Amino acid sequence: MGGRERLRFDHSHAANLGAAIAKNRRGGACLVTAFRSYPASGALRDDHGGMSDAAEPSSRRTLWRAASEVLVGREGRIGSTVYGTLLVLTALTASYAAERHHPWKLVELVLTVVLVFWVAYVYAFALSESIESRSRLSPPMLASIASREFGLVLAAVAPVLALLLGAVGLIHESASIWLAIGVGLGTLSAQGIRYARATQLSRSGTAAILVMNLVFGVFVVVLKVTLIH
Repeated sequence: MGGRERLRFDHSHAANLGAAIAKNRRGGACLVTAFRSYPASGALRDDHGGMSDAAEPSSRRTLWRAASEVLVGREGRIGSTVYGTLLVLTALTASYAAERHHPWKLVELVLTVVLVFWVAYVYAFALSESIESRSRLSPPMLASIASREFGLVLAAVAPVLALLLGAVGLIHESASIWLAIGVGLGTLSAQGIRYARATQLSRSGTAAILVMNLVFGVFVVVLKVTLIH
């Protein structure tokens, strides 16, 4: 075989080899693309195009998260939950001294106080943030702060439900008051534990934050007993 023929053969062989490699690469890319496009949520579809039972755990997790936000506050919003709980306990104590024989009125007063303070808190916080950022108030800013501090309102749900048990006559009115206070104290304890875990406090530090939270709650209980008796 002459030099020219050998050179021509080498060029042809190299071209065929390059085409084969490019084809394999395209096939691999298609395979990777198909693999990446496969649903990553773990929810599988049946033969009729519907979602299988794999989607049910996701809905249960959503319900559990919503319930936990009501009972122990929103994640990462410990401050607003503590503030809302103390506000509920204070409003409950102050209102019960005057509305002890009107349970529905008591529920109305507690809800009104919480909602008014939440609106006022959001507005004041938005003004402060607007001044610091040198920008005007805007609906997105207000909506963001309102959502961030909504734990203040959620903190009132469980105590108000306890008050409603007394209002509808399922339990005695005074028992519903003490139940609401107990729920509030439990919420304060839960926030102390959440704070200790978030900041990785030691056992002594955890005990200290629990005592501090409960001191505020017990102060409300003492205030209740003092005002009524």
